[in-house]
Amino acid sequence: MESALTYRMLWTQILFDLPPLKAAVLALSGALLLIMVRISFLLRTHGRLSLQSQALQQRIVAQHGDVLTARQDANAWRGQVQRMMDAFRADFSQRMEAAGQRSQVLGDLEDSFNKAAEAEPVAPPAKEAPTPFIPLPSIS
Repeated sequence: MESALTYRMLWTQILFDLPPLKAAVLALSGALLLIMVRISFLLRTHGRLSLQSQALQQRIVAQHGDVLTARQDANAWRGQVQRMMDAFRADFSQRMEAAGQRSQVLGDLEDSFNKAAEAEPVAPPAKEAPTPFIPLPSIS
């Protein structure tokens, strides 16, 4: 028990002596000074990074607006091309129907001509006299 008591007294004497207290205060004040310097550097870096972050956010908003504008332009162009293709398809189908009707009319006419030709024979046309050969003057 005496040894524990002397150890405790020795510890309290060392703890409350002036040089160890000065060393402890000096160490703590040095650590506090280092911490404050580090905090000031971190605050400066934080300020710089927040400015960069704001600039990047503004660029993102501008780019997003550009993307939306490009998308709207593309959609407008796509709609215009779609309308042109629809008009082309409608015009083409009308032309195909008209061509089909003309083909049907021509087929009907051909059938009626064939029936008429079968009904009354037609004499072959008379042969024409061949045209005489006339030599062209040479250019020299």
